[in-house]
Amino acid sequence: MLSEFHIYKDQHLIQRPLADRLHSLAEQHKLCLCIAPAGYGKTALLDSCCSQFQASKRIWHRIQLNPRDDNSVSLLTHMTQALENCATDNNIPLPYNPESTTYSLLSLIERLNETPCILVIDDYQFADNSENARIIEALIELSKPSVHLIICSRTEPRISYNRLLLAGNAVLLDINQFRLSVEETQAVLAVDTHTMAKAIKGEVTIEIHTRTEGWPLAVRLCGLLLKQYGNAGFLNGFSGEDIYLSTYLSEQVMLTLPESLCHFAAQLGNFDEFSVPLANAALVISDANAKINELIRSGIFIEPLDRSRTHFRFHPMFREYLLSTQWQPPTNVLQQLFHRACQWAAVEQNPVQAIDYGIAAGDFDTVIKL
Repeated sequence: MLSEFHIYKDQHLIQRPLADRLHSLAEQHKLCLCIAPAGYGKTALLDSCCSQFQASKRIWHRIQLNPRDDNSVSLLTHMTQALENCATDNNIPLPYNPESTTYSLLSLIERLNETPCILVIDDYQFADNSENARIIEALIELSKPSVHLIICSRTEPRISYNRLLLAGNAVLLDINQFRLSVEETQAVLAVDTHTMAKAIKGEVTIEIHTRTEGWPLAVRLCGLLLKQYGNAGFLNGFSGEDIYLSTYLSEQVMLTLPESLCHFAAQLGNFDEFSVPLANAALVISDANAKINELIRSGIFIEPLDRSRTHFRFHPMFREYLLSTQWQPPTNVLQQLFHRACQWAAVEQNPVQAIDYGIAAGDFDTVIKL
């Protein structure tokens, strides 16, 4: 089975410019949010960034969350211990440790002086709830400017960070920043191909980068397959239906979603692009907006195509995966879905789109009329 890939080279992370950027941003902002789906190298990036903190003798502490940390007591305990470590490293006397963890946390925040202290929280999606969001917000609000927070999450956190962004006190790194560049794609492929590195032609790297859209996990898998087969022939059939990728996506993404949301995502996967009105019309529902927002918050591979978040698409490889899952509707239901989409597009005076949907529905009479 395929577990989380880490982008290592001889047990060392490849050097990504994004790590240098995060290292710099961390000391300039009170909050750095890193949000990207599974397999985008967030943990690997933190490994590299924390190594830089260590080398530059910064005072920092890293918190690695897990599914057992979905309660406020656990998060408060982790954060108090982290600040205690920062205080100890900074030669600050620790407060009396009463029974109240909240009191200890507030006392530590008050005692920290102007020396920069960086708290790193990885896999925050496991602890993301309204109560923990208020704890994080309180830490940001009450802490001195010298306390900096890096939060990595697969999902959109419930933390209210827009005001901080507008004030220049927070920065957001999303999927667009976590995508590998062509040069980084070449470097990742070289991790597993070593002696083949020189033999990897530029067009192969470009094809892999284009096919994966810089998704680090998929690029790493291509490197492993290049090593296994000794050539790039496997690319002819490489898609989101690959046994390793589909297993990974099932375990790391879809198992975290309610069954109803899996069916919803699979139905939307039949469209290259989609909008709330299209989803409501084609699926005969009225809550597409809420469901799409839920998909976005869940960390699934969905991307807004505009800043107003009216049009969306899935990552092409994730869409290929969705089209192969058990959540796809039967053929007759799928034809009805496309028929309704065709009618909607015609009413919206989008004949090209209507024709495409009509062909997919097998509704050639309507296609001829259009």
